[in-house]
Amino acid sequence: MAATPQAQTQASSAAVRARSRRAREEELLVWPDLVFIEFISAVLFTILIVVLAVLVDSVLLDRANPAVTPNPSKAPWYFLNLQELLLHMHPALAGVVVPTVALIALGAIPYFDNTPEG
Repeated sequence: MAATPQAQTQASSAAVRARSRRAREEELLVWPDLVFIEFISAVLFTILIVVLAVLVDSVLLDRANPAVTPNPSKAPWYFLNLQELLLHMHPALAGVVVPTVALIALGAIPYFDNTPEG
C-alpha cells in the first residue's frame, strides 16, 4: 500500500527534526568552546614569549645619549621613499602633495577599466 501524502509529510518532517536535533547536539559554540581554546592559546603563547625574553640574551645598543645623534639618522624602511623625496624636493611637496597624489591615484585604479566587456 502506498503511504498517504499526509503520512509522507509527517515522516519527512520527523526526519528533518531529528537531523536538526543531531546538528544542534554536534555544533560548537563560540562561547565557551572557541573562546576558551583561544584564551588558553594566548596564555601559553604569552608564557613562551616571556620565557624566551628572559632566557635569550638579546643584543642591544649602548644606552641612549641625548647629546649624540646616531649618524645618519634613518627612518624605518616603510618611510624610506618619503625620506628620499625629502632629499630632492621641498618638504611640503615631498611630505604632503606627492603622497596625497599617490594615494589618490592608487584609490582610482579600480575605476579605470580598459576591457570592452566592462
